[in-house]
Amino acid sequence: MSDYLDLGEQVLDKGIVSADGRRSGKVDDLLLEVDDDDMAKPPRVVGVLTGPGALAEDSARPIRMLARLFYRLLGVSRPEPTLIPWNKVTRIGVVVEIGLDRREAGLEVLNDAVSRRFIGRLPGG
Repeated sequence: MSDYLDLGEQVLDKGIVSADGRRSGKVDDLLLEVDDDDMAKPPRVVGVLTGPGALAEDSARPIRMLARLFYRLLGVSRPEPTLIPWNKVTRIGVVVEIGLDRREAGLEVLNDAVSRRFIGRLPGG
């Protein structure tokens, strides 16, 4: 289990850089999968979680509700964490690099929502 703690220390809160070289948020959590049939097997890393709602998922209910309300006010209709599959993580260093561009990874949700709700309504926007 200490291997997973070490992995968590290596990736949690690090910035994510997409395949196109753009900053794309940060790693908020790891998603692990446990084999219910063989509990002796170690968990398998499924991916990293980031984006709207990722941090709030483990918070108390009022915090989750407040976070969802905030994201909805910004224009995100379904504020859910984005899962980046573990096999798309290409390198872990100062940042976590992924082999997907921002849109392909689903990391443009907040930018698109804010653009639709606010920027697009501005004259010349």
